[in-house]
Amino acid sequence: MILMKRYLDTYEVYELAQELHANQRTKKDKRYFGHLWKVAEFAKIIWQKEKGYEQGISLELLTQTAYLHDSVEDQVKVEFLQAKQINPIVVNSVLLLTKKEGQNYLEYIWDIKDDPYANIVKRADLQHNSQLSRLTFEGNLNKLIEKHVKYMKAYLYLSGEIDASSL
Repeated sequence: MILMKRYLDTYEVYELAQELHANQRTKKDKRYFGHLWKVAEFAKIIWQKEKGYEQGISLELLTQTAYLHDSVEDQVKVEFLQAKQINPIVVNSVLLLTKKEGQNYLEYIWDIKDDPYANIVKRADLQHNSQLSRLTFEGNLNKLIEKHVKYMKAYLYLSGEIDASSL
C-alpha cells in the first residue's frame, strides 16, 4: 500500500498563520494577520488577472504562501513549517520571500523573480505595503519616498515591466 503524504490545507494554514502572528501588531497598532490576509487577497487578484490557472499555479498553494510569507522572518524556523506538514512548494517559496541576514535587496528580489508563487506574493506584499492607509511617516519624507520608489521598482521588475538594469 502506498501512503500519500498529507499536507495542511489552506484553512489549516490560515489558522496556523493566525496562531503564529496572534500577538503581533502593525506600526498602526492593528492585528498583523490583517496584512497577511490582505496580501492573500491581492495575490488572488494578480493570479486571476495573469491567468495563473493556465500557468499551472495552484491558487491553494499561492494563498498558503501568502499567509505564511512573513512567518520565517518574524516567528519560526523552516524546520517548524516542515514539521507542520506544509507543502514543500510553499516552504520553498516562503524561504525565498525571507530576506536573509546581510542579503542585498536587489539579490533578494532577483531570487524571487523565477518562483511563480514567491513572485506573485511579493508583488501582492509590495502592493499592500504601498497603500497610503498603511504609510507611517517617521519624520523623514525623503526616506519615505525612497522606500516607495524601491517598492515600485521591485514590483515592476517582478511583473516583467522593467529589466534588472532599471533597479
